[in-house]
Amino acid sequence: MLAECASYTSIYWRFVGAAPPYNQVADYGIRVDYDIPVTTHCFQCQEPAKGNGVCGFDVQSRQFLCLCDGRNSSTYCN
Repeated sequence: MLAECASYTSIYWRFVGAAPPYNQVADYGIRVDYDIPVTTHCFQCQEPAKGNGVCGFDVQSRQFLCLCDGRNSSTYCN
């Protein structure tokens, strides 16, 4: 997952709830953004139209699994 990471530091305007023009102050932050491919697979697996599976993980292969009635799949149950 770390191979998919990107990060940066930025200045942004944060609302503080005061009356304009003093309702924003400059602030900084560090954003870390990464993609978790398993999330997409889990949503597809759990969709009723695709078989209503349960999201799982195979610890030996370290891959996503869709747990279906009586079997497992690498995509979705139907």
